[in-house]
Amino acid sequence: MDPDRSTALGHLMRETLDLQRRLTEAVSSGVGLEGIAEVLGEITGRPATIWGSCGTAPACFPPETRPPIRPTVHTSSSWNDDAPFHHQGWLWVAAQPAGPDSLVVVGVEDPDHAATESECLALVEASTIAALEVFRMQSVAAAEVRVWGDLSDEIVDDDNRARVRAHADALGFDHTTKRRVALLASDDIDVASLLAKTRWAVRLLGADALVTARDNRVVAIVSEEIDWAALVQVLRDSMANQRFSIGVSSQRDVVDEYQAAAREAEVAVGLGAAIHGEGVMLFEDLGVYRLLAANGDTRELHQFVQRWLGPLIEYDEARNAELVRSLSEYLERGGSLDQAAETLFIHRSTLKYRLGRIASLTGVDLADPDARFNLQLATRTLATIRALAMGSGESGPERAV
Repeated sequence: MDPDRSTALGHLMRETLDLQRRLTEAVSSGVGLEGIAEVLGEITGRPATIWGSCGTAPACFPPETRPPIRPTVHTSSSWNDDAPFHHQGWLWVAAQPAGPDSLVVVGVEDPDHAATESECLALVEASTIAALEVFRMQSVAAAEVRVWGDLSDEIVDDDNRARVRAHADALGFDHTTKRRVALLASDDIDVASLLAKTRWAVRLLGADALVTARDNRVVAIVSEEIDWAALVQVLRDSMANQRFSIGVSSQRDVVDEYQAAAREAEVAVGLGAAIHGEGVMLFEDLGVYRLLAANGDTRELHQFVQRWLGPLIEYDEARNAELVRSLSEYLERGGSLDQAAETLFIHRSTLKYRLGRIASLTGVDLADPDARFNLQLATRTLATIRALAMGSGESGPERAV
């Protein structure tokens, strides 16, 4: 063999072994994909990023790096499964050692296509190690889901609470700490997908949570420290254009008081969806809704709603109209025609017509402060009744009175 070629091969082998050593040390030290990105960035002298599973935030070095959106076979015309490829000013390598769930895409900034052979080698080695790390993390996560999923199912279903406490103790789960029960609901995504996205989101946030599903709800038993705003943002990022709502109970002993907590969460998720459409609603923040929901006998609530909204409910049912919702949005926005019309996605004049129809059907002067108060309370009471009916599992016609 040519001496120069032999020297070059020896240098390449030593370089490869050094790369593998540094990348393996990064993974072994527990810094994960961020550590791999840091090693890759230091070796190449270029900003580096690692996109893991679709929907997750990338690992970047330096941390302030803002890479392009994760390239895919559908978005990048230069996609190559076997070699580095350029996309939006970056050089990328895709690796997938154990099926589609282990796919990672690793990239370094290379706007002038000047990456050297050594830099390409570093990119390829980093993608292989990163893909194996993703597969390892997913295996660990799957094992945790099985273990903690069993406990969450027992908390939800097992009537033998002493047995549940014993299992929790055996797993090191502190059931004496008061926690919250959160219910997640969405009409835009099936519950299995919502469950997977919720499990991924709480893991990404490092949240202390047990997650399972019942019927059309995802159930999350969470600690007080959870960052609700961050959870909502992560879920929104993974469910573009898909609406969801979260109802959260007060703090309770979730082993002995699970059913009570679940009822509170059901009321909160129902009212949250009715009032806000999406986002988080805590039971203790329900205000007057909480007082209404605390009334175990809803007959008086029904009578009150019938007194103020009965004609509107009948009109809506007969004509598939939205007079009750239009009135509610108008009152909740302090009588602002513009804000209510924008929320309802209708023209201002259409809302004015509906309000005139409402005044005619109810015989109420909408300019009268007392009448406005009672009408607003009635719309909130109706929302509460519907949330309570959902929480109790009642079925039947949509009509609430």
